[in-house]
Amino acid sequence: MAFLDDLSKKISSCADKAADKAKDLAEIGKLSLNISAAEKELQSLYAEIGQAVYKKELTNPESPFQNTFTKITVVLEKLADLNSQLSAVKAGDDGVINIEPKEDESVAPTDQTTTEEICPICGAMMALESKYCPACGAQL
Repeated sequence: MAFLDDLSKKISSCADKAADKAKDLAEIGKLSLNISAAEKELQSLYAEIGQAVYKKELTNPESPFQNTFTKITVVLEKLADLNSQLSAVKAGDDGVINIEPKEDESVAPTDQTTTEEICPICGAMMALESKYCPACGAQL
């Protein structure tokens, strides 16, 4: 009989530990979800700042962001072209879709070789080979 009592206590103890672990895993999941939501909100706020700087500095020829503005312009033109092509496909147009960049869409080469770029989220300077921004931690 002592054997069964001992076995019962061990099973009960294991069940309690399993329940505690399940609670911990649920809490970890909730916290991870909340962290993800906060990071997404932060990215959105950084993007909002970036758009404000873009709009303010775009017409400033002396802006340190001119190379990035040129790249943004190229991407915006490509996006407009892709949206136009998508609309044509949805409308049933049998035209050929060309997603290759046009020759006039390329960014003009500069005389200076740059080893840094600007974080698209916070605007901080960082090394070209960076995978994360050292200032804001954004993944690139």
